[in-house]
Amino acid sequence: GWAACLAFLQSQHCAIVDLNISLNSLSDPVAFSLANSLAINCTLKHLNLSWVIGEITTTGWQHLFAALEPPRSALKGLNLCATELGDDAMHALANSLLNNNT
Repeated sequence: GWAACLAFLQSQHCAIVDLNISLNSLSDPVAFSLANSLAINCTLKHLNLSWVIGEITTTGWQHLFAALEPPRSALKGLNLCATELGDDAMHALANSLLNNNT
């Protein structure tokens, strides 16, 4: 499931602009794959990760947020509503946002 979806995000045929994966259970391997996809995809503008539950560790969030930094990502909107992030993950998000000018 996740592997096929995230592989498509890396495809040259992908024209997805908005991706809503809220209310899903995600793990570090999914976070790492999503980060790799975001680093390659240049069409995705909005990502909804609200109400994400699961086992994403600080390391998973750090990889994901690092992928949001230019020039790797064209993302303009990120929804993290009701997604629990620890202090280290919030620090990684803040650093990514400081470096992002999109």
